[in-house]
Amino acid sequence: MSRRIVQLTDLHLLPRAEDRLRGVPTVRVVSDVIEHLQRQVPDADALVISGDLAQDEAHLTYRRLAKMLGSWTSRMHIIPGNHDNRLELGAVFASRITLEDERIVFTEQLDAWRLIGIDSQEPGKVAGRVGAKQLRWLDGQLRDHATSPTIVFVHHPPISVETSWFDEIGLRDAKDLRRVIERHTHVKLLCCGHVHFEFEGRIGSARVVTTPAASFQFASRTPSQQYDLLPPGYRVIELDGAEFRTKVVRLAKLDYPPKLKD
Repeated sequence: MSRRIVQLTDLHLLPRAEDRLRGVPTVRVVSDVIEHLQRQVPDADALVISGDLAQDEAHLTYRRLAKMLGSWTSRMHIIPGNHDNRLELGAVFASRITLEDERIVFTEQLDAWRLIGIDSQEPGKVAGRVGAKQLRWLDGQLRDHATSPTIVFVHHPPISVETSWFDEIGLRDAKDLRRVIERHTHVKLLCCGHVHFEFEGRIGSARVVTTPAASFQFASRTPSQQYDLLPPGYRVIELDGAEFRTKVVRLAKLDYPPKLKD
């Protein structure tokens, strides 16, 4: 039996539909993305939102997202990004939040596959850090489920994305996370957000991918911040036995191009 997972990332929602970030009404754009995935993958087994759900960390914004997601909430997992507020996430999505040493994590078994989410948020910082305690927890989870092919989700990529200004605000303890992934060859895929563009690399046996934002896109391989005029999107992962396939799905067109100033 095949399974499907959707990864949604970098929503950057604001409280009101007319509010704009970098010229983009993120509520309207994310609503379009959710409608799109509802048409394309309505029977997905899990939805993973991998950080930066809100831009303003506000309770009202997370409540708006809960309403927008509707029935997706019951099959949703969340990990925070650098723009999120753990306390407010926990208040709004209490039934979908698991804490490990005050970090938001998740695990799920889908047939043969294990899904694990880890928390790379360092409050008050744009860059991320997993931390020694959470790395030990991850190592233990991977050791205890060594027969299950595994997908790990984390907001900040633990590899260079070949874009200097983003690498500077990446994962501070990336080397430590890479060591954990490298010694567990059953980790097959590591899915990240944060960078607002599609990128691919490897850590040991694991394919590492970043997923386009559900809001606005940045251009890759640029020395400074530049926008890419691609439509928002999400990632679909298909599991079939011990094999997986993954692809990025985008909306058909870009309705709200980002701007340097709102």
